[in-house]
Amino acid sequence: MRPLWTMAQEAAGRLPTQLRTYASCAYHRATMMWRNPTAAFAVLAALALISGCAWPSYYPPTLKAIKAESRVLLKAYPANAEEFVPQDRWPLLIGSLGPEFVLINPDGVHIMTKASFDGGWGYFVPRQDRQLPEPVERFEEVGQGVYWWHPY
Repeated sequence: MRPLWTMAQEAAGRLPTQLRTYASCAYHRATMMWRNPTAAFAVLAALALISGCAWPSYYPPTLKAIKAESRVLLKAYPANAEEFVPQDRWPLLIGSLGPEFVLINPDGVHIMTKASFDGGWGYFVPRQDRQLPEPVERFEEVGQGVYWWHPY
Protein backbone atom coordinates (compact mmCIF):
# COMPACT_ATOMS: atom_id res chain seq x y z
CA MET A 1 0.00 0.00 0.00
CA ARG A 2 1.36 3.40 -0.95
CA PRO A 3 1.62 6.16 1.66
CA LEU A 4 -1.16 8.73 1.71
CA TRP A 5 1.31 11.53 1.04
CA THR A 6 2.45 9.87 -2.21
CA MET A 7 -1.12 9.44 -3.40
CA ALA A 8 -1.87 13.10 -2.56
CA GLN A 9 1.19 14.24 -4.54
CA GLU A 10 0.15 12.17 -7.54
CA ALA A 11 -3.38 13.56 -7.37
CA ALA A 12 -2.04 17.10 -7.10
CA GLY A 13 0.15 16.48 -10.18
CA ARG A 14 -3.00 15.99 -12.25
CA LEU A 15 -4.35 19.44 -11.25
CA PRO A 16 -3.69 22.72 -13.09
CA THR A 17 -0.70 24.65 -11.69
CA GLN A 18 -2.72 27.29 -9.78
CA LEU A 19 -4.90 24.69 -8.07
CA ARG A 20 -1.90 22.50 -7.34
CA THR A 21 -0.17 25.38 -5.54
CA TYR A 22 -3.29 26.24 -3.55
CA ALA A 23 -3.95 22.61 -2.63
CA SER A 24 -0.43 22.04 -1.39
CA CYS A 25 -0.44 25.35 0.57
CA ALA A 26 -3.79 24.53 2.16
CA TYR A 27 -2.57 21.06 3.09
CA HIS A 28 0.65 22.48 4.47
CA ARG A 29 -1.17 25.10 6.57
CA ALA A 30 -3.67 22.58 7.88
CA THR A 31 -1.03 20.11 8.98
CA MET A 32 1.62 22.57 10.15
CA MET A 33 -0.05 23.25 13.51
CA TRP A 34 -0.03 19.56 14.39
CA ARG A 35 3.69 19.37 13.67
CA ASN A 36 4.26 21.90 16.44
CA PRO A 37 3.56 20.07 19.73
CA THR A 38 3.08 23.30 21.68
CA ALA A 39 0.30 24.53 19.38
CA ALA A 40 -1.36 21.13 19.36
CA PHE A 41 -1.23 20.97 23.15
CA ALA A 42 -2.68 24.49 23.45
CA VAL A 43 -5.63 23.59 21.22
CA LEU A 44 -6.31 20.35 23.08
CA ALA A 45 -6.00 22.09 26.47
CA ALA A 46 -8.46 24.79 25.42
CA LEU A 47 -10.96 22.17 24.27
CA ALA A 48 -10.56 20.26 27.54
CA LEU A 49 -11.14 23.42 29.58
CA ILE A 50 -14.24 24.35 27.64
CA SER A 51 -15.74 20.89 27.93
CA GLY A 52 -14.85 20.66 31.62
CA CYS A 53 -16.80 23.75 32.64
CA ALA A 54 -20.45 23.71 33.51
CA TRP A 55 -22.87 26.22 32.01
CA PRO A 56 -26.27 27.32 33.31
CA SER A 57 -29.56 27.24 31.47
CA TYR A 58 -30.99 30.64 30.63
CA TYR A 59 -34.29 29.22 29.39
CA PRO A 60 -37.04 30.99 31.43
CA PRO A 61 -39.42 28.00 31.78
CA THR A 62 -36.56 25.83 33.08
CA LEU A 63 -35.48 28.50 35.57
CA LYS A 64 -39.07 29.04 36.71
CA ALA A 65 -39.43 25.28 37.31
CA ILE A 66 -36.14 25.15 39.23
CA LYS A 67 -37.36 27.95 41.48
CA ALA A 68 -40.79 26.33 42.00
CA GLU A 69 -39.27 22.94 42.85
CA SER A 70 -36.74 24.59 45.16
CA ARG A 71 -39.56 26.34 47.02
CA VAL A 72 -41.21 22.94 47.58
CA LEU A 73 -37.93 21.62 49.03
CA LEU A 74 -37.55 24.70 51.25
CA LYS A 75 -40.99 24.06 52.75
CA ALA A 76 -40.13 20.41 53.41
CA TYR A 77 -36.86 21.13 55.26
CA PRO A 78 -36.35 23.39 58.30
CA ALA A 79 -34.65 26.75 57.86
CA ASN A 80 -32.21 26.34 60.74
CA ALA A 81 -30.40 23.18 59.60
CA GLU A 82 -28.11 22.14 56.78
CA GLU A 83 -29.21 18.94 55.13
CA PHE A 84 -28.50 16.98 51.96
CA VAL A 85 -31.64 15.92 50.12
CA PRO A 86 -31.58 12.19 49.28
CA GLN A 87 -31.61 11.48 45.56
CA ASP A 88 -34.97 9.69 45.73
CA ARG A 89 -36.56 12.91 47.08
CA TRP A 90 -35.29 15.18 44.30
CA PRO A 91 -38.08 16.78 42.28
CA LEU A 92 -38.33 15.80 38.60
CA LEU A 93 -36.63 18.77 36.92
CA ILE A 94 -33.91 19.14 39.55
CA GLY A 95 -33.14 15.44 39.15
CA SER A 96 -32.99 15.83 35.37
CA LEU A 97 -30.17 18.37 35.76
CA GLY A 98 -27.98 15.48 36.92
CA PRO A 99 -26.73 17.17 40.09
CA GLU A 100 -23.94 15.79 42.24
CA PHE A 101 -26.01 16.75 45.29
CA VAL A 102 -28.82 18.98 46.48
CA LEU A 103 -28.15 20.83 49.75
CA ILE A 104 -30.61 22.86 51.76
CA ASN A 105 -29.26 25.26 54.36
CA PRO A 106 -30.40 28.50 56.04
CA ASP A 107 -29.40 30.46 52.92
CA GLY A 108 -31.42 28.43 50.42
CA VAL A 109 -31.15 25.50 48.01
CA HIS A 110 -27.80 24.60 46.43
CA ILE A 111 -27.97 22.31 43.39
CA MET A 112 -24.39 21.33 42.50
CA THR A 113 -24.22 20.24 38.88
CA LYS A 114 -20.43 19.86 38.63
CA ALA A 115 -18.02 19.38 41.52
CA SER A 116 -14.60 20.97 41.60
CA PHE A 117 -11.76 21.28 44.08
CA ASP A 118 -12.69 24.91 44.75
CA GLY A 119 -16.45 24.66 45.10
CA GLY A 120 -17.90 23.63 41.78
CA TRP A 121 -20.80 24.95 39.72
CA GLY A 122 -24.52 24.85 40.25
CA TYR A 123 -27.82 26.58 40.78
CA PHE A 124 -28.84 28.43 43.91
CA VAL A 125 -32.29 29.57 45.00
CA PRO A 126 -32.26 31.82 48.09
CA ARG A 127 -34.86 31.50 50.84
CA GLN A 128 -35.60 35.20 50.53
CA ASP A 129 -35.20 36.85 47.14
CA ARG A 130 -31.89 38.60 46.49
CA GLN A 131 -30.29 37.50 49.78
CA LEU A 132 -27.12 35.73 48.71
CA PRO A 133 -24.60 34.03 50.98
CA GLU A 134 -21.01 35.23 51.09
CA PRO A 135 -18.99 35.59 48.93
CA VAL A 136 -21.56 37.20 46.64
CA GLU A 137 -19.01 37.42 43.79
CA ARG A 138 -19.53 33.70 43.19
CA PHE A 139 -23.20 34.18 42.30
CA GLU A 140 -24.64 35.41 39.02
CA GLU A 141 -28.37 35.82 38.44
CA VAL A 142 -29.49 33.79 35.45
CA GLY A 143 -33.16 34.75 35.69
CA GLN A 144 -36.44 34.08 37.47
CA GLY A 145 -34.78 34.51 40.89
CA VAL A 146 -32.35 31.64 40.23
CA TYR A 147 -28.60 32.16 40.57
CA TRP A 148 -25.63 30.32 39.11
CA TRP A 149 -22.68 29.82 41.47
CA HIS A 150 -19.20 29.05 40.31
CA PRO A 151 -15.60 28.79 41.52
CA TYR A 152 -13.48 31.88 41.85
